[in-house]
Amino acid sequence: MKMNSNVALFTSMIMTFSVTTMAQNENSPTNFGTIEKLNEKVLQTPSRTFAQSTVPMTSKSSSPSVQRTAPSASQASTSVPTSSNKPATVSPSTALQSQPAPARIVAPQPPPPIGSPRSPYSFKSYRLSYMQSDRVLGLLKALGYSTVEYTLGRGESVYSNIYTALPVVPKYPLVVKLLDSSKTSLMQPALDGGRNATGANSLGGTYLHSSTTGAPEQRLLIVYEKQYPEQLNGLLNLLRNEIDVAANQVVIECLVVEIKSNTAKTLGLEYNLEDKKVRTSFDQSGLSSEFNSFTENKFGNNSSTYIDSSTGLLTYRNTGLTRTVPLNFRAKLNASIIKGETKVLTNPSILVLDGRQALIRIGTQIPVSQTNTTSTGISRVSYTYVNTGIVLNIRPRISEDGSEVTMQTETIVSSYDNTIAIGKDTPPPSIENKTIQSIVRVSDNTPFIIAGLIEDDENDEEKGIPILSDLPVLGNLFKNTTESSEGREVIIVLTPHIMNAEEKSFSYVIPKDSQNFDSFDNLLFRNAYRIRDDDLFDLSFATQSDFYKKILTELQQYKQDHPEIPEDYPLFSYLKDKVPGEDVIVRRMIWEIVHKSKYNQYIADDHILLFEENEEAKFGNKFKTHLLSLLFNRINEGTENSLVFDLSDHKARAPGPFEHPRAIISMDQVTDSANYVERMSLLNAEDENRNTLLLCPSVSPPGVRGATAMEVLKGVLVLKRILALNSTMPVTIDEFRVGRQITFPTEQELRDKYHVIDYDTARFFYEVINYYPEFEKAFNRDTASIILELRGFKNQ
Repeated sequence: MKMNSNVALFTSMIMTFSVTTMAQNENSPTNFGTIEKLNEKVLQTPSRTFAQSTVPMTSKSSSPSVQRTAPSASQASTSVPTSSNKPATVSPSTALQSQPAPARIVAPQPPPPIGSPRSPYSFKSYRLSYMQSDRVLGLLKALGYSTVEYTLGRGESVYSNIYTALPVVPKYPLVVKLLDSSKTSLMQPALDGGRNATGANSLGGTYLHSSTTGAPEQRLLIVYEKQYPEQLNGLLNLLRNEIDVAANQVVIECLVVEIKSNTAKTLGLEYNLEDKKVRTSFDQSGLSSEFNSFTENKFGNNSSTYIDSSTGLLTYRNTGLTRTVPLNFRAKLNASIIKGETKVLTNPSILVLDGRQALIRIGTQIPVSQTNTTSTGISRVSYTYVNTGIVLNIRPRISEDGSEVTMQTETIVSSYDNTIAIGKDTPPPSIENKTIQSIVRVSDNTPFIIAGLIEDDENDEEKGIPILSDLPVLGNLFKNTTESSEGREVIIVLTPHIMNAEEKSFSYVIPKDSQNFDSFDNLLFRNAYRIRDDDLFDLSFATQSDFYKKILTELQQYKQDHPEIPEDYPLFSYLKDKVPGEDVIVRRMIWEIVHKSKYNQYIADDHILLFEENEEAKFGNKFKTHLLSLLFNRINEGTENSLVFDLSDHKARAPGPFEHPRAIISMDQVTDSANYVERMSLLNAEDENRNTLLLCPSVSPPGVRGATAMEVLKGVLVLKRILALNSTMPVTIDEFRVGRQITFPTEQELRDKYHVIDYDTARFFYEVINYYPEFEKAFNRDTASIILELRGFKNQ
């Protein structure tokens, strides 16, 4: 037994020796794989196993790895024979000394999560704005991008699904579709057969099924390699600029003009013969006789009442019957001329996306009764409604160059006679209908008549007594002549107005400037003001200058030359809608609206607070609180007629992130309006934030529509409140456009609230008065920063 174990041990050492010899002589990567295979064979032998503690590896590979130990030079010389003629003899003790360390199996580490700092991959979600995610994935797949899609399987319940990802070739960037919610509408039928909104009584509520989701819809997840950011930026540029783009819109203006003219002329005589029993008429309807046994109608009762002077009572007196038609003959002369003209003008318009259908229906629904009798003899009345009025049904398609619109149109103009009462027992009224269906192509902003109708009706009637009406000359005395004519003209005109997708202030969809669109004095809702055309400043002298256009052209080329830079890089915002220094102009325009609406009058002087610095205080607050109305008492009748609130000194010395607005109060002298701007500029010359406020109650600053300094200050306080209420509105010229509504504070809120003079108040006060020099300075500063970054001096 001892001999057998020694033989097995010797065989194991010989195999290990062969492995180490191959590792010394071969260095190619393929040989390492051979070594691993051989090591696996060694580990599978039934001999003794040499195990050591496992040491974690830092390899990124997910397959098991084996550490290999090369023998030392002394070991190699001992084990390799010195002569090729004699076989090498190795004793067991020598073999044990020269045996290398056994191979160690290291457990692989799991790969780091995607997006973690150690992972070579990252991801970004992109929310589609206009296209459906399925269509985008199909297009990206056609362009060679790798996409991940799913197959749908039924889950445990009707409301749960199982999604299985389809196999994909791992190529980056990898686009993964984020699944949308299975239910987004309350009108969607229940999946389990429950009563839905259409089958249930609407007053009893709608059947709410499935789970409620609040995640955004139509999103993509893009996985990319960190060391290649151009993978992400190139795909995002493709999505934003070429694929997920907004469609243009069309305003279709329909004009329906209907002109009716009628003329009627009637001349002639009508005759009647009457006795006690028969009445004979000769009128427009011809000769007719009527028998009537109620003869009292042919006579008049000649009676009257009077007051007896002797008795004072009401007395009845009857002198007999009197014939109402003497000699039983009556004649009537008809002579009339009627002329009239009616003009019906209907002008509906509708805004629709390119390639989408739009329908507008304006009119009246006429009830038509229908009586049904059951087999038991019970009658039931039901009503159906017929639509009348104007119907415009349209689907436009804009040409590639945006000059023409091809559209399918359906126009229906219907009306009914509203002089006839509609009831249960009356027949339904007749409906006049004009329907036009056509496919047309019209040019932008060009009216086209797509349909027209001209109709003339003439009617001549002559009625009279037979034989007598045919006599020459004298026959005119025995007949009645009627002549009538009616003319009607109807035209339908369509005018398309193409609206560019990037244009936000399209004139055809923005109502005219009117106070009717403002919303003030509401009980429960905040006030709202609609921006008008006269509220905007003309800045074309800066934005359309050759200098600025040249900078934008160079910036556009810079963007094309650097695809690795993200699309949302702040520098590229100037290519879209950003204007250098625009925030100064926008705040001035809002102040103009406040001043024009006299909203500054709702802030009282005793509701304006100012904090004065008081660093000498040993305990309590390091500031004093003042009401602005009381600070005016410091102004005496001497030469110093102004208050100076310097907030920049404390802001510069603030030790921490908490900057309480504390001012150093001093006095100054302002002589006139020009000197006001001069003194204010000198006080803020060394402060880029303009945090020093100069307030002179006796001299008005220039260029503020005649407002006093206090009115300017109160308007600035209202301006701050408006910016807070409209925090989602960017302070940009592009967003401050005609037709946009901005929320205003209520009058009661401004009266009750205490307003603090802080850093923003001082800066806005300076910019409102001195807005143009500040805008020019900001414009030059921002354009200079653009040029420096384009030249590669960003960090200098």
